[in-house]
Amino acid sequence: MTDQTGTIGSDGWQRLITARAAYTRSAGIHYDEVLNHVAQRAQSEGSIGKADIGALLLFKHCAPTPPGPAR
Repeated sequence: MTDQTGTIGSDGWQRLITARAAYTRSAGIHYDEVLNHVAQRAQSEGSIGKADIGALLLFKHCAPTPPGPAR
C-alpha cells in the first residue's frame, strides 16, 4: 500500500476510497457529524482549537459503536 517513502500509491488510494464508502454505508451519514463539523471549522479558520479537540475526544468516547458488517 505504501512505498518506502510513505507515499500511498494509486492502488492504496483506491483501497482507502472503497473502505471509506463501505464505512459510510454501514455507519450512516450522521455517525461522524461532529467530526465533519470540526473539520469544516478547522479548514475555514486554518487552525484547530482546544475546544475542537475536546469535542472530538468526547464525541468518540461517548458515541455508540457503528454496526458492523452483517454475518
